[in-house]
Amino acid sequence: MDDELPDEMVDVEFTKAWVDGIGVDEALVDGGIESVAEQPDHVPSRAFLLGAVWDAFVDQERATRERTVRIHDCARDQILWWAEHEPDKLHPLVLPLHWVQHLSEPARARVAAALDPVASPGSGASLVLAQLARPDLQVEELRPSGDLDAEGLGAFMLTFWLGEGIVQRSTFATMPGNSPLARPRSVLLWFEAALEWTAPPEVRAIVLESACSFAVQSSEYVRARAWATELLDAIGSTEPSWNTANGLFAAHTTLGRIALEEGDGERACAELLSAGRAGGSPQLNSFGPDFDFANRLLQAGHRETVEEFLQLVAGYWTGDRGAVARWLAEIQRGETPNLRRFGADF
Repeated sequence: MDDELPDEMVDVEFTKAWVDGIGVDEALVDGGIESVAEQPDHVPSRAFLLGAVWDAFVDQERATRERTVRIHDCARDQILWWAEHEPDKLHPLVLPLHWVQHLSEPARARVAAALDPVASPGSGASLVLAQLARPDLQVEELRPSGDLDAEGLGAFMLTFWLGEGIVQRSTFATMPGNSPLARPRSVLLWFEAALEWTAPPEVRAIVLESACSFAVQSSEYVRARAWATELLDAIGSTEPSWNTANGLFAAHTTLGRIALEEGDGERACAELLSAGRAGGSPQLNSFGPDFDFANRLLQAGHRETVEEFLQLVAGYWTGDRGAVARWLAEIQRGETPNLRRFGADF
């Protein structure tokens, strides 16, 4: 695979890196800050850090005064860098509504000055400018006008709805009294809205990956199966890209979870191995795959299948810090480790 992506893929790469930053632990946030300091113009690293900082920004449970100040400062610096260096990539996906109120007036002015020259009707930059002018702006008011062609509008709306879906996810996570299913079910509404739009397959695939995951979490297996099948069909009809393995892994683990819920252990095991054979990607190689489904199969006694899956993963996950080898050794000793990408092993 080429190191450089085609120009038309850059926004997709940016979006994916941002999403991958969501939910990482504080050590990886620190690592992201160090990476950006060493390579200040490396866009994927900055996108990952922006997602990580954004997630920490809304995490009320871990908030302390010192940490809050640090996160706010880092968030401000990130927004200013994007506005002044990559203004075409700055849109409501990375600047949710609640961020605006935490930007000082001088910072808002700098962002606005940087975005104004590249703001065209319906563009992400124009919507951020609208947010800067009116922090109380509602989501529905941020829909772009019909000035973009159908494909361009769909591509933007997909990433926009994906971003707002993640806003809903984090917001529900910090609200007391929500049932375990309330959060993913609410996010499904956003993904459904996104998938109503026309968009290039590589952009649509990103939303399908997340939609599959949340549909399974919500026990919405009919939708999960349909979206996973669509994702596999889309992958089969397009040229391989940096995101192909991510899509394959998401689709097969989704179908496997459904099979496990239906009591078909043999089919579930087959889907896990298909996910493991998806191969590497920038995200799977560095941050590793989601082990929730593999862990469920392991706890259910499918030890040989999970062992084979881990051996496949070991072939491309270079950032595991020795976790896969430890898990394999424990399984071979008859133990049942808890497979977690960001668990105690890290």
